[in-house]
Amino acid sequence: MIGRKDYYHAPDAPKPNSIVPAASAVVLNHDGKILLHKRKDNALWSLPGGAMELGESIEETIIREVKEETGLDIKVKN
Repeated sequence: MIGRKDYYHAPDAPKPNSIVPAASAVVLNHDGKILLHKRKDNALWSLPGGAMELGESIEETIIREVKEETGLDIKVKN
């Protein structure tokens, strides 16, 4: 596993050096349960999502990321 450290309000966190537009999806099943996946980089559970690619819309990013991380085809609802 690749080492990753998440900083939550830590005063000793390193200064940010980039901005990465990203999106996450709340995917619900028919019972209203939320889909989570276990991340490989830090072994924590999270919503599926990730960074946008050049030229993508937020909707396209969400659809692609959910497919990549879960194998599911989804439809975005507003």
